[in-house]
Amino acid sequence: MRSTVHSDVAAFASLAMPFFGRDPVRHTSALSAVSGLRRGGAESALVTAHDEGRLRAVLPWTRPLPVPVSGVPVEASRVVATAVAEMTTALGAVNGPRAEAEAFVSAWTGLTGASVTGDRTMILYELGELSDPRPVPGLFRFATSDEVDLVARWRRDFAAEALPWQPEDPDPAGTAATVITERTCGLWCVGGTPVATAQASRPECGMARISYVYTPPEHRGRGYGAAVSAAISRHLRHAGVAHVVLYADQANPTSNALYQRLGYRRILDFANLPLTPPTG
Repeated sequence: MRSTVHSDVAAFASLAMPFFGRDPVRHTSALSAVSGLRRGGAESALVTAHDEGRLRAVLPWTRPLPVPVSGVPVEASRVVATAVAEMTTALGAVNGPRAEAEAFVSAWTGLTGASVTGDRTMILYELGELSDPRPVPGLFRFATSDEVDLVARWRRDFAAEALPWQPEDPDPAGTAATVITERTCGLWCVGGTPVATAQASRPECGMARISYVYTPPEHRGRGYGAAVSAAISRHLRHAGVAHVVLYADQANPTSNALYQRLGYRRILDFANLPLTPPTG
């Protein structure tokens, strides 16, 4: 098996999108990474591997996000890790189905001397038949341009609680402005005041992923998280998105129970493995 490192994002995407599009649910994070690559500006590692002319592995990474290895089968992990290690040792975390993630991390730590500093299981869910949650006061709407500070703050607070392995967003206001402009950041509002949020990725290959589902502590326990999650799920379905997915932390029984009540079905367990770079 031989690896190729790509510098042309468009050429890489022409290979990656059909590869990931065969199973957009499994490759949800990888598809998001390719979408981010098209926006440009970030340090990246774009690697493919072929065996006897057949495309066997695809890895798209953009700093500072975790490396999505759903497209790197166990048997390709070392050749792909070797190609990445020749470009950078700055990987902060690896994300993927457990077997693939552990194989890549084993190869990576052996090659670079990096260390694994944690292990968190995230459950990948896909929406089946949407079930309405219990009615609560309020209405759903998309965030507007005058709410950049609010969206940035809630994204930061969510990440601090739910994504401790992920480096801080270097441009939170810019990211917030982008999701607002793209109308992918939903709010649940009571009396005109936002009390919860949920965001959705732009659809890729018929798939969109819900994330950053967040209710500030003072508004929790009232059903707002369920309401905003159901509302943005319904919006995606009405927009024709065939595969609506999300991750939930296995260690959080509240969120897992909530998503299952809404009609989300457990698909696959993903490992998030944070890394520290080699010392010396």
